[in-house]
Amino acid sequence: MGYDRMITQDDAIPVPEDGVVAAVAEALRAIEGESVPPAPAPEPVPFPAPPAPDYRTALTDVLRAAKQQAINSALAKSHMTGTVTRGLGSLPVPEAEMGLFRTLLPESSEDDIRRSYNRYITK
Repeated sequence: MGYDRMITQDDAIPVPEDGVVAAVAEALRAIEGESVPPAPAPEPVPFPAPPAPDYRTALTDVLRAAKQQAINSALAKSHMTGTVTRGLGSLPVPEAEMGLFRTLLPESSEDDIRRSYNRYITK
């Protein structure tokens, strides 16, 4: 499709002058020597006010983080502590029982008697 005539200003499509179009129109007017009226100031776009900070949520987050840090600190070296005796451990053998054991088993040592007595008591 060929063009057999020149495009003139009458052929132009009217375009609202805003943004880039306005800047180009001003530049063209300045080149042609027309007086360029100052561009109107753009209207300020109203922005909603930012929401007020919720300090309760921030404080809760800080407290939760501090609690977790304390737990982590306490557990960080818990594997390095000594072993804890579970249960009552070794109970002392009463004198009457010790005498009975010595009478019945004279060759047993005091440690053997204590172990045997604690095994019997804990059942």
